[in-house]
Amino acid sequence: MYGYLNGIRSSRKLERECTRNIEMQWLCGKLIPSYHSIADFRKDNPKALRNTFKLFVSFLKDIDLIGGELIAIDGTKIRAHNSKKNNYSQKKIERHFTFIENKISEYMAQLDKCDAAEDEIKITNITKKIEQLAARKIFYETLETELKESGDTQISTTDADARALLIQGQVVEVAYNTQAAVDDKHKLVAATHTINRNDRNALTDIATEAKQNMDVSTYTAIVDKGYHNGRQIQQATNAGIVTIVAPPEIVNSNEHGTTPIT
Repeated sequence: MYGYLNGIRSSRKLERECTRNIEMQWLCGKLIPSYHSIADFRKDNPKALRNTFKLFVSFLKDIDLIGGELIAIDGTKIRAHNSKKNNYSQKKIERHFTFIENKISEYMAQLDKCDAAEDEIKITNITKKIEQLAARKIFYETLETELKESGDTQISTTDADARALLIQGQVVEVAYNTQAAVDDKHKLVAATHTINRNDRNALTDIATEAKQNMDVSTYTAIVDKGYHNGRQIQQATNAGIVTIVAPPEIVNSNEHGTTPIT
């Protein structure tokens, strides 16, 4: 809670706060949990953390700080520790296979020339390069198997849950997408969670979560054009959520049951 209130999200930074910050020393009774313990607590107790947040939203509504009538929903992309180099799709794996096969063919041709010239040093060097390429091929074959077994379209080797997402324009980064639903009355967050896909398929989950947290029968959600997905909007409508998508030219109120901005 201290970390969220003070914008400290990193487990390592929270560990450092326990050693240098008097507030944290008092709150923790001078205990200094390792960053592993903090990270594991977050990982092992997602349900309890969500319930705590939901209880807090309910408290805000009880004291009339949340109106529960008009909610703005948006997503924020947060870069993962996984680089683009260590994120793979089937097409990317196939490109690596093609590169390896071409390089092996090239080295084999060089090897034939070296054999004819009886150049033992070059033969040894080329043979090592071929062995290294063969090992890389096994690595990519393993990745390909894992990707197929996962049923996903991507696999990340450093941060397994991260995915390549469109950040802005044509810019792609390996990242997470943090969704937030903010109440209009005092700009307080009514719902939030993190996903590894773009906004286009995110509306139903965050809109429904906000509705449950606020314990209301209906409300109006304002979203940008990145959320324009007929199936998602219809699901939100079925849940009693009126969705306003901007700009108005992409909204078909008859087809999707949405309300255009005027």
